[in-house]
Amino acid sequence: MGYNKHSISQNYKLPSFNTQKFEGLSSKQIKSQELANKNNQEEAKKELLKSHLLKQDKPTRKRMKKTLKKSQRFLAKKPMLSHKKVLKQRKIVLSQRKINKVEE
Repeated sequence: MGYNKHSISQNYKLPSFNTQKFEGLSSKQIKSQELANKNNQEEAKKELLKSHLLKQDKPTRKRMKKTLKKSQRFLAKKPMLSHKKVLKQRKIVLSQRKINKVEE
């Protein structure tokens, strides 16, 4: 009869007859704050990178962009070279071998 369901949710450490309530953020609010903080950090990082890029000359910007793409592909566990590019290079190498054999 004295069982109170509502006192169990966040106040499981407090006895049911106690009038104190647990005051704090719920787990949903904490997650939303963490997500907002993460988004703010990402935005700040993008702004910092953009300002850094604007200070560089054109060849340096191109090189930085190229290495950034490579690193992102590496982190995504994708092949560094596309399959089409590999096939094209292989075809070129094999055709050169045939030409060298004919010459010898």
